[in-house]
Amino acid sequence: MLRRRGLQVEWCGDDGQRIEVKVNWQRRRFGWLAEHPELGGGGEREPGLMVTFRDQAWASGDEPVVMSAGESRDLLLWLTPRDGNFACFERVAGRVLQFAWEGGTRLWAETPDAAAGCSFGRYVTLDEGLAMIAVLAEEGRIGLGDLGELEAVSWS
Repeated sequence: MLRRRGLQVEWCGDDGQRIEVKVNWQRRRFGWLAEHPELGGGGEREPGLMVTFRDQAWASGDEPVVMSAGESRDLLLWLTPRDGNFACFERVAGRVLQFAWEGGTRLWAETPDAAAGCSFGRYVTLDEGLAMIAVLAEEGRIGLGDLGELEAVSWS
């Protein structure tokens, strides 16, 4: 799993031995914060998603920030799997996809429907969540229903 995410890993496969992961540890910055002024990042940016998020362990993004599809997927990967941590991705035209960790191990994904007064969602894997962000960013649609039946969660 670590190698699939692009990390360099040294491990002999023995359950009794620690896995060594070689990283240059730096605090991750997302959206406009990720640009370095000294690199001249003032050019045209690709259209992206409006994102708000909260991670109680390291960051909060209560003010929406525009992120590319790649930055949005990175954010979901970095979001600590802890109750209350969430990310909300909005595309132009009001299409919204929200993720929240529940129980530290289950990722809930949903899309709100104001007219119905509820949200429609289901539990997804991390890889399914990453795919849903790509669908929203690249195709402009909520692909959550492509995964199967959705549960309606009333707001009242």
